[in-house]
Amino acid sequence: MDQKQELLELYKEFIYTKENFVNRSFATNKFYIVALTICLFIIAALKEYAQVVNSLANTSGSFTFMAVALAGMIFSILLWANQDAYAYLIKIKFKNVIDKMEEQFCFQPCIQEKEAIIEQAKKKRNYIFTDFQKAYALVAMTIFLAIFLGNLVTIAISSWAPVF
Repeated sequence: MDQKQELLELYKEFIYTKENFVNRSFATNKFYIVALTICLFIIAALKEYAQVVNSLANTSGSFTFMAVALAGMIFSILLWANQDAYAYLIKIKFKNVIDKMEEQFCFQPCIQEKEAIIEQAKKKRNYIFTDFQKAYALVAMTIFLAIFLGNLVTIAISSWAPVF
């Protein structure tokens, strides 16, 4: 096998592994997005349930709210971190490996694609799905943090305040 054929086979393998890498990233992000959405639905259901229970008895589901909110915060952080990690690693894979291989080819599809994306981004602001995922993680984190802190304050006040 000559050097060009070997390079082409290696290039194919790297492109294949890059696609698998991207697919794993999407699957992982989908898991975190579904988990965050489930946590939001659980919080909404608990809110309705807590109103009914509180009207019947003088109790609070604060610890349950806090546990779900804590889980939601963890999923939010993991979604954000996963986005950053995959973006960092895919940039390395392209910039330091695939692009270097393509420099030896007569046509450079990945380099051309990247240049077209950069050119298109200069003309018009495009919203990228990863931006949406990070925004979703940030909004969910804010909601869960507010719920967690709100319930923490409620528990602290109810345990320190004298019972009337």
